[in-house]
Amino acid sequence: MRKVLSLVIPTLLALYLSGCGLSEDTVAKVGNQKITVDEFKQELAKRFPNKTSYTDVDSAAKFNALNRMIDTKRRLAAAYDLGLDEDDVVLLEVRRQNEKMLMNKFYEKMIVDKMVSDEAIRQAFEKQKEEVKASHILIAYAGARGSRAKRSKDEAAKLAAEIAQKARAGEDFTALVKKYSDDPSAKRNNGDLGYFTWGRMVPEFQEAAFAMQPGEISEPVETSYGFHVIKVEDRRENPKFSEDNFEKESFNIKRKLYFARQDEGRARWDTLRSQIKKEYDYKLLRDNLKDLTAKLKEKTRKRLLNPEDITQEERNTLLATWNGGQYTLEDLLEEYKDSFSRLRPALIEYVRLAPDVENINLKDFMVAKAREMGLGQEEDIQKQLDIIKERRMLSVLKQREIDDKIEPTDEDIKNYYEQNKEEFTHPPKIQIWEIFVKDEKLAKKIYNWAKAGRNFEQLAAKYTEDKTYKKKKGFLGYKVRTQRGSVSREAFKIGENAIGGPVRYRNGWAVIKTGKKMEKEYMDFKQALPRVQSKLRRERLKARTEEWEKELKERYPATINEELVMSI
Repeated sequence: MRKVLSLVIPTLLALYLSGCGLSEDTVAKVGNQKITVDEFKQELAKRFPNKTSYTDVDSAAKFNALNRMIDTKRRLAAAYDLGLDEDDVVLLEVRRQNEKMLMNKFYEKMIVDKMVSDEAIRQAFEKQKEEVKASHILIAYAGARGSRAKRSKDEAAKLAAEIAQKARAGEDFTALVKKYSDDPSAKRNNGDLGYFTWGRMVPEFQEAAFAMQPGEISEPVETSYGFHVIKVEDRRENPKFSEDNFEKESFNIKRKLYFARQDEGRARWDTLRSQIKKEYDYKLLRDNLKDLTAKLKEKTRKRLLNPEDITQEERNTLLATWNGGQYTLEDLLEEYKDSFSRLRPALIEYVRLAPDVENINLKDFMVAKAREMGLGQEEDIQKQLDIIKERRMLSVLKQREIDDKIEPTDEDIKNYYEQNKEEFTHPPKIQIWEIFVKDEKLAKKIYNWAKAGRNFEQLAAKYTEDKTYKKKKGFLGYKVRTQRGSVSREAFKIGENAIGGPVRYRNGWAVIKTGKKMEKEYMDFKQALPRVQSKLRRERLKARTEEWEKELKERYPATINEELVMSI
């Protein structure tokens, strides 16, 4: 049996018991919840992303990480004990997320996999064995991606060709970058892109760069950004390349290869949607949709549409039909039962409701097909769904155990205000006039003139360099102590109806004159209400959270294997 923690380590918040009975891969146990070695390593990897081993990580840091995991497991244990894994809100969230994942898997299977072969992924990975170091000059044109240039595409192509010719004739490439490049980063890096691997640049650019040898300068290469003149500086083996990374990198490579052809992907998707609609003999009942949205829009003339405003007859309206099925407004309302506000705008606009209904129906068809293909049984989907379910369970648990129990009544709020009026005040403020100049000697002269009795507003109109307040003859208005930095602090220091400065302010100097000072003012209940509600809720949240966590610790003590923790 491994040695276990026998004393409570002061840095921990958890309660620990003997670790007898823990399996070899279990770091800790809380109720029926376990923290495995793999889970603990994953948590440490988040905290120490640059480490491959954690044996040298400080024990306090390790136990701090473990303690947080234990807190989460306690809450999960409570959630399961309350049966929240079968809660309607939790199940709805899991269903929706499952459908999204199945749609993504279906899209990947039916579109992406037919566009990007395993061989193409492998070839792209192999190309990462080498890095290229290059510089470039971008000549953009009106309409190019991210471009602010006004020249036409033909003018850009002609200019790029001229620049390429100059570079090949021996003109300094960096000088050409500084003179011509439209790449915003050129001012910072002089066109130097550093070393990059295959897949980092847009396809046309990388095709050209990886086909060149050090010292070569390209003809203009057109991309969505404009025309590029490329100079390859160096080629070398990629020091970070490892065959062991293929499985980890293959998904990202696949995505990049797809996105390079995403317009084709969208076209394939549209074709597939049409095929599915034909297969199901799907009909969107547009006349019904138009009549329904017109009726519902009429109801919004006086107030926002709410579910109770929709009659049963309207709920029974057929919106779409297909082989063996139909879809009514009642079905649509059920889809949005926890988020009616998101549906409300579409219910009164046919041009929004029609595509919404069609998309929901096609999603259901595709999810059914994905299940028939067995895509929902894949291990990664099940793992993600378990994570989503437990996160939602914790959210519902917090709502029940904390949020619902701290909501104050109107009487609570009023009493809190009466008992804590000192906390709900407007701070003191003082009138300030300011003359801002960048020259310290001039500031001192202005101060002396003002102290000698010269009209401060006339001095401000003539000398202040702050354009915003020049027209106001330097008048800033009433300011609290923290509103204008050193200027406000000086004003409160010298008090009412006085001349102060010069004080350092921003990139210059300020001479000030003060006027009337308004002392602290109590807010009435209506003014203070938002702050009272917020402050009272924060206090109750803190108190209830501490109380609840204490309850959980007593109900679900933790068993920890100290030696196993320290060996990881």
